[in-house]
Amino acid sequence: MHKELIVEGMSCAACSSSIERILNKKDAVKEASVNLTTKKLNVTFDEGAISLDDIKTTIVKAGFEPVDIVENKTVVMPIDGMT
Repeated sequence: MHKELIVEGMSCAACSSSIERILNKKDAVKEASVNLTTKKLNVTFDEGAISLDDIKTTIVKAGFEPVDIVENKTVVMPIDGMT
């Protein structure tokens, strides 16, 4: 499975490297890469061996805050009775 998360709390390249190193040490993580500028973590993992919650917990234990990326959606609602 591939997932993209925002990681808050990073202030330097050492921070992003630390997250990559910690996640890439896990056998079930196939690849983890962090873009410090955009704060995005791209992680590919075996969801049968590790859950996204486990990955998030690992990030929190390292001192950072993982945030799910929420896609913007447009909702059109008709409003009746306005004159």
